[in-house]
Order: sequence, then C-alpha cells, then structure tokens
Amino acid sequence: MTPTLCLLLTLAQTPIDLMVGIETSRNMEQALGLLNPKPLQKEDRAGVVGMLGERVRMLQGLTADRDALRSALREAGTRFGVALGGTDVSGPWTVDLATGIEKACAELDRQGVSDHRRAILVVFGSDDPGLRTRQASLRSVLKSTNARLYVAVIDRNASQPVTPPGVIVRPRPLYPVLTAQLLEELATASGGRIYRRGWDLREVLQDIRQ
Repeated sequence: MTPTLCLLLTLAQTPIDLMVGIETSRNMEQALGLLNPKPLQKEDRAGVVGMLGERVRMLQGLTADRDALRSALREAGTRFGVALGGTDVSGPWTVDLATGIEKACAELDRQGVSDHRRAILVVFGSDDPGLRTRQASLRSVLKSTNARLYVAVIDRNASQPVTPPGVIVRPRPLYPVLTAQLLEELATASGGRIYRRGWDLREVLQDIRQ
C-alpha cells in the first residue's frame, strides 16, 4: 500500500465533530431534506444550532445519538413558517449567523481535546447585516477552535408559492449576495468551502474528510 493511499484511508476513517447551524425561517424547509444524518459514520458526532432572526439557540449539543439528532432537526423544522412569541418568523429577512457560528465553536471547544476533525456547516437564506463587522473575530474563533467552516446558501425565493393575481403579499427576500461572499471568505480561510446549489450532507462529509 502506497503512503498516499494510507493517508487517504486514515483521513476517511477520522471521526468528525460537526455542528450544523440552520436558519429556521420560512421557505427554508428544503434544507431539512438535505440534512439526513444517515451518512454519518459510527464515531462521528453532530449537533444543531437553530437561528431565527436575532434568536440563536442550541437545539442539540454534539452527540453520537442519531435519534437525538433527528429529533433536533425535526424541532428545527417545526419552526419553519410558525409564529414564535407573537412574531411572524417570515420577517425581517435577516438572521444572526455570526452568533450561530460562535455558539457552534463554543460547543466544539466544550468537548476539550479530541482527535475528531472539527467542522461547522451553516445553512442559510437570509442576510446577516452585522457579519462584516465581526469577520475578524469569527476568523479568530474558527482558528482557535481548529474548525473548518462550510456554508450552504438556500435561495428562499425558489420555494415561494406563486401569488394569485390581485393578492398583496409582503416583499420577497433578496438573495443574500453579500452575506454569502463574506461567509465564503471565512470558509476558504478556514479550509472549508461554500455550496450554492446541488449539495447534501453526504457531499459535505466527504469534503470534510479530505
């Protein structure tokens, strides 16, 4: 067996600690279908952070329990299109991704020293207006956590139902161009990448193991 092949096999067998930060606003439902935990290997652990506007909450800490992980993803799904605290979750069309990344890093650090490969996957479809001013601190915390950042952009307009003639609706969200660009810079600096279309968790995990 060649040294290169030995290295590839070692990387493929290295366990992963993956924190998934998912925006739980309306028209993000399509993202859940792409987050099936089945491709996770036996020793992999994963957790879920939910982000809704300015509210960021740990839905599930890192765990190897697949049932607990599926339950957390279902809980994230129940927040899509639901009024929370009397506020329509469909607006405003912004989300605090920066705090979500920080909370994910804190959960990874909480595990202490580990031989698991650390990664954060952020799934979003809205802009984070405060992201630019927090670029330096996020880059620093990702580096200190030794975590790669992976980013999946969801076009929320793609799942909007057709509006019947004469019906007045709220303005639709704009595609988060600037936020995607800023997150791509963070992801690249950390050794990760951005996905703009045609992805699923299996592909993300393959990229993390490389």
